Amino acid sequence: GIPGDIDGNQEVNDADVTYLLWHTLFPDLYPITTNGDITNDGEVNDADVTYLLWHTLFPELYPLESNDAGN
Repeated sequence: GIPGDIDGNQEVNDADVTYLLWHTLFPDLYPITTNGDITNDGEVNDADVTYLLWHTLFPELYPLESNDAGN
């Protein structure tokens, strides 16, 4: 999948940022299975939300890199 494409619609946008934010706050209510570890550090947390937000605003400055682990 596309890194950051949380909802699986083949594009990364503000809906993905919003869902990822809700996931970090309420993981039991907003589960994710792939594409959430934007920073490739092995965790899905607020750093991923922040980077994904910056990517949606400034994609040329904050590119998304493939995550071989699929997180």
